[in-house]
Amino acid sequence: MSLSVRLLVHGHLSENWSAWFAGLQVQNRSDGSALLFGILPDIAALYGAIDRLRDLNVMLFSLTCSPVAQAQSREADDPEGPNP
Repeated sequence: MSLSVRLLVHGHLSENWSAWFAGLQVQNRSDGSALLFGILPDIAALYGAIDRLRDLNVMLFSLTCSPVAQAQSREADDPEGPNP
């Protein structure tokens, strides 16, 4: 089951890290945080992205995920979404 994922982390990340985070897009925010968002193929890929954050010693502020079918009905393409 594919998942729509949003990970909010402390500090900015280079967009070059996108490939290492299973293709999640990186959006650096003005408040000094970074938002990684996109579609992951399954829970294992989500855990892989979280493990990579840990390996980089990046603090995870929040995690939001939902099955793709539900996320599409809530306009998942908007990185700001209802709960940044």
